[in-house]
Amino acid sequence: MNNTTHRREYRMYDFARPEPFTAGQINAIRTIHRRFAEQASILLSEELAAEILIQVSGIDQLPFEEFVRMTDTRSFCAEIEPTPLPGQFSLMLEPAIAYALAARALGGAVGIRVPDRHLSGIELAVLREI
Repeated sequence: MNNTTHRREYRMYDFARPEPFTAGQINAIRTIHRRFAEQASILLSEELAAEILIQVSGIDQLPFEEFVRMTDTRSFCAEIEPTPLPGQFSLMLEPAIAYALAARALGGAVGIRVPDRHLSGIELAVLREI
């Protein structure tokens, strides 16, 4: 039996001053996001019995600290494991999207006004199951 150990080389990454992406990397990220949006549209449409269309509005690179500062504290953030692929990724939903998905999943209509509050425990539980 072969007991070879695989060593991975790690490199420190400066999140405060990230290296700019190349044009090729930006195009690859755009393609990945478009495919994800297409698949998420199909799955959410089936799950919520409503026509859902998700589109990529843009791809930007900015320091993580700036992204966190710009994010609404009422946003919904989920950690997703993309089976059968290894690893995890984070998905952040703005409050308007999170409230609309939760409302639709609970049998309500899409297009509700976004309340000026954080998601309730019930809404969070519903979103985690979608």
